[in-house]
Amino acid sequence: MPVRQFITSGSSKEKVSDKSIFREQFVSALEGEGDMDNDGYVTGTELGEFLLSTVVNYTKGAQHPQYGKIRNPYLDKGDFVFALSSNMLKHHNSGISMPPDIDKDNDCFEEIMNDRKKKMGKWSNWQGNMFSRYSRNHDMEEGKVLKPTEKIQMWDKFLAEYSTDNPYSSKDQLLRKKAKDRLEYWRNYREPEPSIENQPSITISIVLCANQASMKRRLSRTSRR
Repeated sequence: MPVRQFITSGSSKEKVSDKSIFREQFVSALEGEGDMDNDGYVTGTELGEFLLSTVVNYTKGAQHPQYGKIRNPYLDKGDFVFALSSNMLKHHNSGISMPPDIDKDNDCFEEIMNDRKKKMGKWSNWQGNMFSRYSRNHDMEEGKVLKPTEKIQMWDKFLAEYSTDNPYSSKDQLLRKKAKDRLEYWRNYREPEPSIENQPSITISIVLCANQASMKRRLSRTSRR
């Protein structure tokens, strides 16, 4: 396809000597460094992009190569192509390694995510059941129906059934601590001794019995006389 392209060593306002970075980079590009896509060819566009990048960099912005195509609808349809020789191609590719294979399949991560969501849901339900069970135990403990030994068994069973740590929450640890405190309380619990208010009636009964016995002895002595 007909095309006319141009490449300059600098812009219209820049003076460039014959011996410049541009010439060195131009030769390097045609020796293979300008082959941007590593296909064994250097196109006019690749050459222009390579020179613009390297020359501006090496001259610290003092020199700006220009490149492009003639503005003519019949002369801008293609691109110049410079084929690299086998020696140039071999030298150019000798230090280039192939990129590593990348696994673009994200299905494994989606499976991990879905599996983790299921586990989190199950643990959330487990945590809710644990809280409900603790609340029921606490209500039954407040009542006077269960004996202390039965309350010990109740909290023992709770701790045994909910001994596993929830990996997604620390609330279960708090409930277990409270349950252990209640268990320890009932293990150390002692029945209260009878109140002292009930003892006077016993004392009075003893006194009355003693008085009655004394009166009987007196009556017996009187009758003998």
